[in-house]
This record gives sequence, structure tokens and C-alpha cells, in this order.
Amino acid sequence: MVNSDITFFAANNYAVVDFIAAKKRIRDIALGNENLPYTTDSIPLQLLKDSLLTYMFSGKINREQMTLGGTLLDSKLGAIPNTKFIIRLDRRQDYANYLKYVDYVQMGKIIGSRDDEQPDPDAIPASEKDIIETCQTSGIITTTGILHVMSGTHRLFFNAEKIGD
Repeated sequence: MVNSDITFFAANNYAVVDFIAAKKRIRDIALGNENLPYTTDSIPLQLLKDSLLTYMFSGKINREQMTLGGTLLDSKLGAIPNTKFIIRLDRRQDYANYLKYVDYVQMGKIIGSRDDEQPDPDAIPASEKDIIETCQTSGIITTTGILHVMSGTHRLFFNAEKIGD
């Protein structure tokens, strides 16, 4: 699948470490034992296979195909009730002394409707807030598709479970 005509948003090692920490905490609480190991090998293989499809989109999506408003898409995982993914550019003046603006690539999970289109985004419950992540590297052209790498603040599978106490 990775070597087909797709755009792939790759999570980095930090995303996996935080995901494992959150899942370990949940399992520790459920079993009442914090000494049991929990590693990437503890994640069910089918969950890994299915969930990695979350980061894959049909066709080549590079900066030229992205807009500031973004495009809502289903990933290769397929339609998910009440959820879409957004791919967009985020314009910033981070280097104002040198450039007018810089457009960063973002990928996000939209739950329900877009938070940025709501009259009062603060009224949205935490469990329904969109999760938008910026890529640390973007536009890598491979033999068959496009690769973008999520930033170190992203958590694998957009997991938002608590890590510590």
C-alpha cells in the first residue's frame, strides 16, 4: 500500500512513544499493575495495519494541490462516522524579516464539523475538538507518491488519551 499512488503522512518516533505511554497508562490502571511492559509489540497487529491507513490518501497531494482553506477527505481507511481528515496549508509570518509568509503543510482529524467554522469554538467539548498537526517535513516525492512527515508533537492515530497522572 505504501508503495502505491498515494500521499502518506508519516508519524515520527515521538508520536509512537507518546501513544505507547498513553496505552500503557490505561492498561496499568485497568490491571492495577504498572510494572508490566507495554511496547509497540503490545499493539494488536490488525489495529496497526488498519490505523496506518489513516495516514494514507489516494493520489499525489503536494503543496500545489493544497489550499489555505483545506480539503476534507476520507483516508484509505475509508469513511469513518462523524470524522473526516483535512489537508491544508497554514500561512504564517514566522520569518517576517526575510519572507512575507511561509506556508506549512497540515493534516488534521475533523470530528463532526470544522472547529474553525464554528461561531464559538470554545464551546466545543474537548472530546469533539479537531486535532490539527503541522508537518515538520513535506513534499518528499517518492517513486510512486508523496511523503509528508508529521511533527514531533503529533501522537500516533491522533490519540488524545492522558499520559501522566
